[in-house]
Amino acid sequence: MTYHSPGALHIHSVCSDGSGELAEIAREARRAGLEWIGMTDHNTLAEAYRGFEGVHDGVAVVVGYEWTPEGGDHMLVYGERPALGAAPLDSTLPPAEAIRILGTHGALTHLAHPDERRGEAIPSLPPYPWRDWSVRGMGGIELWNYMSEWAERLTPRNRLLHVLLPGTGLQGPTDRVLRWWDELNVPLPPAPPARRARRPPAPDELPPARFAGGDRLTVGVSGTDAHAFKVRALGRTLTIFPYRQVFRTFTNYLRLPGPLPSEIAPARRMILSAIADGRLHFANRRLGDARGLDLTASDPGGRVAGPGEALPWCPEIELRAASPLPAGLTLLRNGVVVARGRSSLAVVAGEPGAYRLEARRFGEPWAFTNPVVLMPTGDDSRRIPEPGIAS
Repeated sequence: MTYHSPGALHIHSVCSDGSGELAEIAREARRAGLEWIGMTDHNTLAEAYRGFEGVHDGVAVVVGYEWTPEGGDHMLVYGERPALGAAPLDSTLPPAEAIRILGTHGALTHLAHPDERRGEAIPSLPPYPWRDWSVRGMGGIELWNYMSEWAERLTPRNRLLHVLLPGTGLQGPTDRVLRWWDELNVPLPPAPPARRARRPPAPDELPPARFAGGDRLTVGVSGTDAHAFKVRALGRTLTIFPYRQVFRTFTNYLRLPGPLPSEIAPARRMILSAIADGRLHFANRRLGDARGLDLTASDPGGRVAGPGEALPWCPEIELRAASPLPAGLTLLRNGVVVARGRSSLAVVAGEPGAYRLEARRFGEPWAFTNPVVLMPTGDDSRRIPEPGIAS
């Protein structure tokens, strides 16, 4: 049975521009119901910061960093120590080169707040979007960033309500970034076999993965961008968006075979492996706990695949989705809606493609899965549309 482990990515501490000590952040994560967190202070792997990686208050803390060039092109970087290197990568490198170098060493690279914009109420804080959308080879994209969307929705009129009720009326990842993500994950027909192939593939063997964005799925995640800002008002120091409050919003649920180990080394391996594969879904937990949200594909032979996994496509494959809470469900193939349901749905997959699930509650976007991929096997290649380019 699949175990869903809730955690948060994209977190800042006193080691860069956040206000929290590392032990405090882990404690607040536990109180918010999280089992793991991913730290990403700006351009640092200082020894004290790096040495905090471990299991604290029952929370597995994985330490990475946010690669932070001037003006934009920020990237979340995670991995084992050899993958991260002794120090953060030079932030003056071209972003595509940074992705190539980090990927070569086995680091996870997620583009941070790629479609970030700013509302009119914060002219002093510019957006930091990802500027080159032709880039390929990254491990994933931070599709939904809590602090970015909060800032984008802020206006002089709603400022007070927005501060008192943060997270109200969020609209989800932008259509543009979702379209880009879907286009990168269109599965392509298998490459022609090498002339000296050792053997022909078995009829039910999964062909080598090929996507419009590269040889691996481009994984979608959410990020809190937690800082716990300190401000002076009325002679007092106030914390805006304290860690515990933010940790109860955008949550990534890893799909694991069981609970995380109590030692950091195996826990880190499980966390990073699930993120790298895309075995996760993410949700705005303010609208309800999405633990138990499910999307699976099953073939006549009894094989089952979930988000971040793949099966060879055949006409009898069935897709099933279910929500643990009342929700409107939408199933998409390569970004195009193929089915809708209320809290559950089941359809036969008429074509190969990348199938993912979106869920809404109370009229707001709630949860998003990574794709279940039904790989084209050759004869069905005519069914796959040519991928476009987001603009």
